[in-house]
Amino acid sequence: MILKWESSQRHIGSTVDWGHGFVVEKAYGATIVDIDGREYIDFSSGWNTANIGWGRPEIKQAILRQLEKTAFRPVWCVSEPEIKLAEKLVALTPNPLEVCFKATGGTESNEIALMLARSYTTKSKIISFETEYHGGTYGSLSLSRTKIVTKKLGPMLPDIVQVSLPPCFFDPCMSISDCRDRCFTEIGELLSAGDVAAVIIEAVLTNPGVFKPGLTFFSELRRRCDEAKALLIIDEVGTGFGRTGKMFAIEHFNIVPDIMTIAKGLSGGYVPIGATITTKEIARSGKGVLDTPTFGWTPLACAAALASIEIIEKEQLCNRADEMGKYIRDQLSKLLRNVPFVGNIRGVGMELAIDVVKANGERWYEGAARVVSESEKKGLIIEMTGSVCAVMLMPPLIITKEQIDIGISRLVESFKSLKS
Repeated sequence: MILKWESSQRHIGSTVDWGHGFVVEKAYGATIVDIDGREYIDFSSGWNTANIGWGRPEIKQAILRQLEKTAFRPVWCVSEPEIKLAEKLVALTPNPLEVCFKATGGTESNEIALMLARSYTTKSKIISFETEYHGGTYGSLSLSRTKIVTKKLGPMLPDIVQVSLPPCFFDPCMSISDCRDRCFTEIGELLSAGDVAAVIIEAVLTNPGVFKPGLTFFSELRRRCDEAKALLIIDEVGTGFGRTGKMFAIEHFNIVPDIMTIAKGLSGGYVPIGATITTKEIARSGKGVLDTPTFGWTPLACAAALASIEIIEKEQLCNRADEMGKYIRDQLSKLLRNVPFVGNIRGVGMELAIDVVKANGERWYEGAARVVSESEKKGLIIEMTGSVCAVMLMPPLIITKEQIDIGISRLVESFKSLKS
């Protein structure tokens, strides 16, 4: 049997209209190897998942040790790794977040957050933001729906209100007064009606192309949610566990959400797992409403997650993400300064984006797709976001400086090969 990318298209349902055209054989560190033996430098981490790198022996050993005991347990029981993981997550997150609901990934974590918000507040309206992404099931997809999705799948979950992205995400130097006036016109009007259960948002907007707001945005949003008796849900699925230079991205803003959702980097991508973390009071409202997923927090997944967190702390990967992220931005700014079709370069920690634009400054989707394709040909894996036509750089936090330099060199050559 010949294994090729084309073979996968016969029997595996496709969810996107583009992809990397190779079959993965193995991966280690910040390197992915295809079935033909070709090596690629990974600047994607499986979209912010492999934060600790691929093929970590510590994770393998943790999984094997747990396999010798049990990989699974009935949902009406609990295992030692689950208890330890819950205690660890509560220690990592700010007070009063101290109850963890089990999930198998980010989509499910956000579904649980929606149900908790509605059951606790007894209100139904949820505010989300355009071009944000919170998952692929009906509830989570309703938070991030597009016109195409709505047309094909509608009606979506009712009482989801999408608002425009606040201007301070694009202009973080905006004054406090301007932020209050311009960023909260639409949100403030909705909250003042008193029928909003929750606002959900990432602290650093990943899917729209790595946007971080001004320092006062979240404190003002926190204040307005409190006044309206609405919950604030922070989606840390893609930004958690060191990616932005902090364990969680919301730490950049010194506020505490009512609910935090996590997944991806929680186990480093080794075993599916996610969590919804909230206060005791809010958690109590989930009694009789929420079910424990069959594969939520299996002992195997919890063992992997505990080992992953231990690596992040031991190797100080939060600090490394901050340090190397600044290095990558400096190098990109220098080497892409006079290269055509390069727009704004931005990033937080080791989550970066480069806008791809035409000569007239217009965003260029096809150009971004070409950069991704050319980079792959040169042995570099990057991703793109279609909403702002940007290429995304999200390397494993353990990537070496030498690999960064080689990867950037390949990326620069990919941009230089672009023709309008």
